[in-house]
Order: sequence, then structure tokens, then C-alpha cells
Amino acid sequence: MVPVLKKIRDVCLLTGLALSWFFYFVMVSTYGTIEHYRTPPEDLVLHRELMLIHATVTVILEWWMKCSALFTALYAIDIYENLQ
Repeated sequence: MVPVLKKIRDVCLLTGLALSWFFYFVMVSTYGTIEHYRTPPEDLVLHRELMLIHATVTVILEWWMKCSALFTALYAIDIYENLQ
């Protein structure tokens, strides 16, 4: 692969991972616990929808964190092997 394209690929990959991790940690710190939704608003249907959305997004982001941590480790090993 052309060195310039390889560097662009590396930067895009690392930026994407960093942004997704940042989004995950911001979400966990602001809406991370279910305690945030314990007091239902006036509209109980809206409360249930918020709970469903929150649970779905949290599960997706947790799995993304696990998968991206694995891929980051594999990527770091690949970079380390290329340096030798």
C-alpha cells in the first residue's frame, strides 16, 4: 500500500476509535445509569420510550467498546510487528 494512503487509513481509524470512545464515556457520565430515569416524567409513554432508547444505545456502545478494544490491540500488535 502507498505510504500516504496507509497513514491516512491509520489516522482515520484512530480518530474513529477515539471519537466513539469519547461518545461512550460522555454518554455514560451523563446518562450512564438507569437512575437518571427513575422519576417518570408526566408522560409515562415517553418515559418508557426513553428507557428503551437508553438501554439499546448503552448495550450497542458497550459491545462496540469491547470489540474496538480488541481491534485496537490487534492493530497495535500489527504496528509493532511492522516496526521490527
